[in-house]
Amino acid sequence: ITAMGCKPARSFRRADWPRLFTPMVLHGGVAHLAVNTYSLYNIGSVVESYFGSTRFGVVYVLSGVAGNIASYRFNPFVQSVGASGAIFGLIGAYAAFLLANDEILGDAGAAALTDLSRVVLLNIAIGIMPGSAIDNFGHAGGLVGGLLVGQAVAPRLRMCHDALWPFSTRAMVVDRSPWAEVHRRSRT
Repeated sequence: ITAMGCKPARSFRRADWPRLFTPMVLHGGVAHLAVNTYSLYNIGSVVESYFGSTRFGVVYVLSGVAGNIASYRFNPFVQSVGASGAIFGLIGAYAAFLLANDEILGDAGAAALTDLSRVVLLNIAIGIMPGSAIDNFGHAGGLVGGLLVGQAVAPRLRMCHDALWPFSTRAMVVDRSPWAEVHRRSRT
């Protein structure tokens, strides 16, 4: 599996830069692939519905890289594969979205944040069990990477009254994230 591109059980070398990406597409067996596929389906569909495909892809890849960097830095002598660092990054980005939009999302956002916290704590608990082969440093790096990337690209929702119907009670939700502002300016 090392020849295929996993994160090897040694310190990072300059020639290893492709291995910051390749472990995200390799898995340690059918069960590992199935768990990550199920997790990606659950959190990924929610994140993509709010972020859109492009931002979702940016978060996924950069979080996966952040997870692999953390694994190299803090767990250098353990071989590692899997998409879970990127998946934890989606959790981090979704948390950033919920926190940035707490006024609009209210109790529903707070409940979702609580659920995310439980998932993260459960995974940490499983990862520290004796005999566990889970790379918690990869998970933590992906989570932090997702939080940071999410701060930049997560939609910032604002309620705006419809300019065409100024006296109506209709309101629109508008994305005011830095990402949206850059793309709005680049189109003009």
